[in-house]
Amino acid sequence: MSPGRVGHIGSKGTSTNGQHDQDNRGHLQGSAEHPGVNGTVVRGSNPFNNRLLCLAGEIKEAVRFWREQCLCANWMEPKVYEMGRIGELRDLALTGDGSTIEEKARGLRIWCEQARLVTDQMEPFLDQWLIKLSSMDRAKEDQGHGHVPGYGSNHAEPVSSRDSSLGSLRRLTDALIIEGILVLLTAKDLCSLALTSRFLHVFSRNDVVWRRLFLAERHRGSARLVFRGTWLLTYLFPSPEHDVACKGHPLVTHPVNIQGVFSEYLQHQWLRSNMSFNHFYPPPSLPPSLPPTLGMGGSQVYDLSIPLEDYQSMDPDTFYRRYAYPGRPVMIQNSGVESWPAWQDWTLDALLAKVRLVQIVLL
Repeated sequence: MSPGRVGHIGSKGTSTNGQHDQDNRGHLQGSAEHPGVNGTVVRGSNPFNNRLLCLAGEIKEAVRFWREQCLCANWMEPKVYEMGRIGELRDLALTGDGSTIEEKARGLRIWCEQARLVTDQMEPFLDQWLIKLSSMDRAKEDQGHGHVPGYGSNHAEPVSSRDSSLGSLRRLTDALIIEGILVLLTAKDLCSLALTSRFLHVFSRNDVVWRRLFLAERHRGSARLVFRGTWLLTYLFPSPEHDVACKGHPLVTHPVNIQGVFSEYLQHQWLRSNMSFNHFYPPPSLPPSLPPTLGMGGSQVYDLSIPLEDYQSMDPDTFYRRYAYPGRPVMIQNSGVESWPAWQDWTLDALLAKVRLVQIVLL
């Protein structure tokens, strides 16, 4: 069977166009309404096998992906061998007899520098490999968006979709668009921008943007704040009085399903915010500071509001026991930071005047 020919297969090894293949399989060609993959057309009413074409596309994509991984592995193998050789030479330089301390230190610096150069070459491939493999293992949904968590790779979507979606902004990086441009817009401008394209819709919903808006416009006299899972929902419904309105809002009940958005910046952002640190250190053997209360039907209800503590009445032990160890957010007042000179002097214009030639990344 020649590749690239898709159509309807008849029974007993005979194709619907009357031809017969030697290996007991009919030729796969297209119909008059639907041409085959290679453009071949069979006149008649033969149905086009869309399912087979879809399967062939998935197989082709899988082969392309794993061929890419094999090439990456073949490229990595000599680098790993070189790292092992550098490690052996480094150990030999440290344990060698007849060498002075200065000679051992000089040799150690040389081998460490070579190891750093090899590591710099390997790191981009390892990052890309980790992102692709992790995106395949995760679910297809994330926070109401119908794509890989963190807006990972969707190979079914052409790369040019970003260019057509962003227009003139396509020349800028995703990080520059979000952290350099969108953070300067108002909430109304962000809502209008979200209606223009898929990529700008996802960018305008980013937590970095809405966190800045929330912290800049929040009422400082408010004693209780409720984090709603995203900073956009927290901006719209900041207090416990908005619980009912938040539960019935379309952003919660009918989230927008966005397909075909790929961004390494957003993928890294999602990985950093969802990484578990349980395997880095054991959990402390401390009782929970705020146990859940019983709601209707005996269900456990947790308080999601952000407490406000007074700096003068809180000691370090209380802070670690209530908030640091459980990982709960807290707002601290009367800490005296308002009296610091930096509270008034650290503006964008003042920093720009002092360090005009230094690149500053605003988080």
